[in-house]
Amino acid sequence: MNQDLQKKLDQVRLEYSKGLPKRVEDIENSWNILSNQWSKEEEKEFHQKVHGLHGSAATFGYKEISEIANELENIIRNIPNDNLSNKIKEKITKLIQELKIKIKV
Repeated sequence: MNQDLQKKLDQVRLEYSKGLPKRVEDIENSWNILSNQWSKEEEKEFHQKVHGLHGSAATFGYKEISEIANELENIIRNIPNDNLSNKIKEKITKLIQELKIKIKV
């Protein structure tokens, strides 16, 4: 691979890495709102943030972060009738904490 291209790719990955804490913070903030007051609009926003992290983390080589985001996404998609049980809330909160640990927030 061309050295200039590799440098550019490395820079893009570095910029992505620097933005990870903010992305996870946004996901956590969205979750805090959603877990206290369920709304379809907030659910959609939360899902979009998690979905974006899932795909982008995989693209930039953050496999574990992508896998955690994928697990979050699967939970969100399968919430029965917008019914957030304590068990579901605890699982989502735990996964968000795992994301924070992985990126050292």
